[in-house]
Amino acid sequence: MIVQVRKTTVFHKMRRGFPCGASCGCKTAFELAERHLREAEESGLINSHFVFNGGDDLEPLIVHEKDDSNHAVHKPAFDTFQEAMWIRR
Repeated sequence: MIVQVRKTTVFHKMRRGFPCGASCGCKTAFELAERHLREAEESGLINSHFVFNGGDDLEPLIVHEKDDSNHAVHKPAFDTFQEAMWIRR
């Protein structure tokens, strides 16, 4: 018996725009993204993740087996973006 599992890779680009421009990233926002996605992975919502940092942008990569219309998969990335915008201010 062959069981086929479909995995989806999602790449979010979170543009935050710090006053100092792309030369400064925010370590706190990077750690926030890592924490949100690690919790999602430990809960079984996503399979794996990796957070890239491109200057002042966060770029989380998420791998999951859920349906494309499952919004819960994208919630950790969205929550990260919302909180990171408050860090910026």
